[in-house]
Amino acid sequence: MPPDNGLREKAKQEIRETAERHLGDIHGTAVLDAIYFSIFPEDATPSNAELDAVALAPDALQYISSGIYQMGSKGLVAAVTRGSGDKQTTEERWIAGPFEILGRVRDPKGEGWSRLLRWRDDDKRVHTSAVSDADLHGDVSALCAKLASGGLRIATGYDRQYLVRYLNEVDVENRVTVVPTTGWHDIGTEKVFALPDHTIGSVHDEIIIVKDTINSPFESRGTLADWQNGVGSLVAGHSRPVFAVSAAIAGPLLGQLGMEGGGFNFYGESSRGKTTANQAAASVWGIQSRWLSPPITKVADDGFILRRASAGR
Repeated sequence: MPPDNGLREKAKQEIRETAERHLGDIHGTAVLDAIYFSIFPEDATPSNAELDAVALAPDALQYISSGIYQMGSKGLVAAVTRGSGDKQTTEERWIAGPFEILGRVRDPKGEGWSRLLRWRDDDKRVHTSAVSDADLHGDVSALCAKLASGGLRIATGYDRQYLVRYLNEVDVENRVTVVPTTGWHDIGTEKVFALPDHTIGSVHDEIIIVKDTINSPFESRGTLADWQNGVGSLVAGHSRPVFAVSAAIAGPLLGQLGMEGGGFNFYGESSRGKTTANQAAASVWGIQSRWLSPPITKVADDGFILRRASAGR
């Protein structure tokens, strides 16, 4: 008889819940995960590091060659022809270290066109940078300096002109939409919820990225079950912390319901749990210190609020 997939999934769930109930406090979720996924490897989710390793494996790199330009593991090389007639010669000139062009970038209105580049520095760290079409018509040295500051090796002198020509001439099929903030966005006929490291919802043949997320307050760690067993269990039964967490969770729903956002202020005597309630709410979205430490100037404060309100809270 073929296996009953429904019964199998129910058995797996019961095994997991029983292990967490009886062994979670002793061994922790990391140990239980290692045991569980060794038995049921099909349920394991690749880590970000594993996904990056796959995307940046030599056979997966999206090197693009065009015309006189050849891109490979040793970098970008141009076949430069000099002279004419019998004195004409062609020589290969090294232009830059290896990099990929992941796609053509623009905003949802079709403005701000760029090319999204990705490369590894000498320490094997991954960098991405959007080179705008406008920059290709500006100061070449400034553009190269910007990329070099991220560890991309680039030829000096006249040869760096070939980098600009390559970027301007190469055809790239992939499309990337850059949005100014996290939160809900209309991309074509689709609606997506953008976060710094991924997007909820999808657009066919389209990558969505959020602009300027270096100092983003968003972060994920552990699992939903970890949060439920930790923060969730601690706030349960306490009205103010439950309200704070509910407000944090409800934020992204406001736009979909046609409702305006707002804020709530906890006030009262010292040591009554105001900061604790705010910390519980901040745990829904990420790095507590970046959510709970507003700057002191009005201009900076406006940016502080915008970065946190842009996800619909």
